[in-house]
Amino acid sequence: MTIEERSNHIKNLDFEIDMLIEKKKYLYAKVTKITLAYKTINVQESSVYGSKIDSYMSEMGELLDKINSKLIEQDKLRLELEHDIKRVPDERMRLLLESRYLYFRPWEYVASLVKYSVPHVKKYYLKKCLSEFAKVNTLNPK
Repeated sequence: MTIEERSNHIKNLDFEIDMLIEKKKYLYAKVTKITLAYKTINVQESSVYGSKIDSYMSEMGELLDKINSKLIEQDKLRLELEHDIKRVPDERMRLLLESRYLYFRPWEYVASLVKYSVPHVKKYYLKKCLSEFAKVNTLNPK
């Protein structure tokens, strides 16, 4: 698997986690609205609202489990990628690979770190970095 594929997988997991968190926030807002309304209703209506709260809370628990498993998977992938990047012998190359593929920094930022122009980094230096990474990539041994 290439560094781009590995980085995209990490980024996609980040997006999935964000979506799950948004859904959890939405459910939490629903529960708090019901809970506030719950205080003003009579006893006969309470079982209807109680079952909705139970349903939302159960769904929130499932979402938290999914979020945790996605976070664990993302951390594992990030650590594996970081480990392989650290095996690249040249410090400047490691800096480029980390900043771009682990932390998703824009090319302007990456170029300023490695002290080259953006066109030079994208056209020449990146190829050298990717070549060095391919030599140490544990998920795609040569």
